[in-house]
Amino acid sequence: MTILDRIVEEKKRDLKYRGISMGVKVPDQRKVPLIPLARSPMIICEIKRSSPSRGLIKTVIDPVKQAAEYIKRGIKSISIITEERYFSGSLRDLLLVKRAYPGISILRKDFIVSEEEIDISYRAGADAILLIASIHSINTLYKLYNKAKKYGMDVLFEVHSEEDIKKARYINPEIVGINSRNLEDFTIDLFHPLQLKKLISWKAKTVFESGIKNREDALFALSSGFEGILIGEAVVKDPSLAESIRKIYKNGISNFWEKLFKNDTRPLIKICGITNTKDVNYLESKEIDAMGFVFAPSPRMATSNLLKELKEINISKVGVITPESLKNKELKKETEKIIKEKLVDALQLHGFPPTFKLNPEFSIPYYNAVRIKDVRDLQFLNEINSPRILIDAFDSQKVGGTGKSLPDETIYEARKITPLWIAGGIGADNVKNIINKFKPELVDASSSLEKSAGIKDHDKIDRFFEEIKNAKTIQ
Repeated sequence: MTILDRIVEEKKRDLKYRGISMGVKVPDQRKVPLIPLARSPMIICEIKRSSPSRGLIKTVIDPVKQAAEYIKRGIKSISIITEERYFSGSLRDLLLVKRAYPGISILRKDFIVSEEEIDISYRAGADAILLIASIHSINTLYKLYNKAKKYGMDVLFEVHSEEDIKKARYINPEIVGINSRNLEDFTIDLFHPLQLKKLISWKAKTVFESGIKNREDALFALSSGFEGILIGEAVVKDPSLAESIRKIYKNGISNFWEKLFKNDTRPLIKICGITNTKDVNYLESKEIDAMGFVFAPSPRMATSNLLKELKEINISKVGVITPESLKNKELKKETEKIIKEKLVDALQLHGFPPTFKLNPEFSIPYYNAVRIKDVRDLQFLNEINSPRILIDAFDSQKVGGTGKSLPDETIYEARKITPLWIAGGIGADNVKNIINKFKPELVDASSSLEKSAGIKDHDKIDRFFEEIKNAKTIQ
């Protein structure tokens, strides 16, 4: 029996013996206004005391004071967990918060199993309910969903799997929550919601649920194309996180991660070290997912003026920066310019220490790249808070574009730690072998596709992509 099965079974038993409101006195009629859940910024902050995965989160929590912390930081929607056994919640929390702040949208987050619970939720002041697709059959979901809609309530329709998406297609819910938590073992995979989101074939607002621990995770979720995010433990412990996430909405953000993961039939391809429009125009005709532009001391250094010329290019543009990019006065100026003017869709942080964080004023997706000397360096990968990590060969004289390759042993070990993003000496002569041998998620090529530093060889590029096609055929 899974954790979810156990929670639902015990919930049904409690409802039978304790009543539909679990002993909490609820008004006979609703006394507060209905407020839409999906207002912008669609940041839903949670009130909860504990969870099965984390145990006790906060020993003493006054729901009204906690709500006040969110509201003063610009939050308009609050999720209140009312399940008692595993999350230490209560309908009483919901009643108190809605009575204190009637203009705030309240989501009742619970394991709803009956239409009577929707009646009681409405009367208690909930503006929306959570409906977990994996708990119910399609017929039951349809009845529960329509019951809530008859009251004018919103429904956050939560999915965890392709099977849940199939159920949702019969209903076409207006708001779909995609949970990164596996409800069988409660583990987290931040990329899981991104993959499921691609299967939604009807018009819906999507909410990224679970796993948001910090601002960087929120950057990932929002640049994956989600309109909303639901944050639990992290914001309970630190309500100020809500304000820093709200600034992401204010500044706007690219859909880098959503765009990048559009093709599942071959490895993602990034070509780096691009310095001129001629090469960009040639690469546009290829099956390329991202172009890299270096803003660091390098013979392949790009300029902000080049990127201004490429504003209409639909391929994702990645600015590659190193610690030197932020130390050198002129480079720092260029780096800040490409970020502030949104000339790139994402940053590749190359060679930064694991603890490094971008200025919170910069709302831009990113990933880290590390230079690996040997297998011992791989232990640091777990310390890096990055959606993906690109591993590159180490050269004491150069950062990137070294032409050096990583040893097989290092690549195999890295693949055990993180999905494989690989750079270093990759070109037409070895890309097919690399794909067939290591099954990378992303391949990054640079100097091996050049005539000279910063100038691509179009014949080599042709052969490179031909070899990728051959590898795909073999797989």
